[in-house]
Amino acid sequence: RIGLVSLRSGSLSGAPRYAGYSHALGDAGIELDPALVALGDGSEAGGAALFERLVDGGSRPSAVVIATTLQTRGALGAIRRRGLNVPGDLEVIGYRHDQSVLWPEVPTYRYPGEVLGEIGARMLLERLSGNGSPEVVTEHLTLEFVPATRPAGA
Repeated sequence: RIGLVSLRSGSLSGAPRYAGYSHALGDAGIELDPALVALGDGSEAGGAALFERLVDGGSRPSAVVIATTLQTRGALGAIRRRGLNVPGDLEVIGYRHDQSVLWPEVPTYRYPGEVLGEIGARMLLERLSGNGSPEVVTEHLTLEFVPATRPAGA
């Protein structure tokens, strides 16, 4: 029972994250259960509300993938307010690109921030010089897996 808290499927980032979730479940032989998917905005409050909707809807997952830094922070707050423990009661994996937000008990995927900055600056300079494409450009970046750190004896 692997849930997804993510961005709306029509959003630029939400669509590929949902597709990745769907493909990973299929590759593992797990049927996608729409009741385990909660899509909304990328805010902290949104992450909390989406996680609570999963739980209150009677579809509490045993694990959840959370798509943004703020959604992860919000969902973790909701998890803690409900008295649930990560990883004891629920496994969580999130995305993290903001190094000021750290959750040692939650494994995350980290964006290569420096590379994102370089790509953005290069694209802006190309557009300003008249050589850039007016079309939406897609860059595929490698994410870094950051494992959870468990306290001694846990």
